[in-house]
Amino acid sequence: MKVVADSNIYISGFLFPGPPSRLLEQAIKGEIDLFISQQILDEVIGVMKRPKFRRSARQVAEAKELIEQMTRRVQPNVRLDVVKDDPTDNKILECAVGAGADVVISGDKHLLKLKKHAGIPIMKVAEFLER
Repeated sequence: MKVVADSNIYISGFLFPGPPSRLLEQAIKGEIDLFISQQILDEVIGVMKRPKFRRSARQVAEAKELIEQMTRRVQPNVRLDVVKDDPTDNKILECAVGAGADVVISGDKHLLKLKKHAGIPIMKVAEFLER
């Protein structure tokens, strides 16, 4: 199954136990195909560097390496303007369309409100894991 995870899923998955970390474990085990774009990766790494998360440069570098190993990189070929309330969220949908994803996993209210884009369902991680 082709999955695109929002940046918040990576952050939560690396920092806290729970459903996001279980999703990342599925990707590591090869149970799902997790796709990421450079824009999403840059956002994840940028957020992880914030002082409030107390991650060393080494920890951030290790997280980046692990993300690169557990994901497949996609170069989105479309620019979207779907998420009006938070245009930065469009990069998630661009990646999903570019990857031909089966599902987008997010905790972001702007994306979840859409429920679907281009036939691709958008759902919370717990909902996905229950399937």
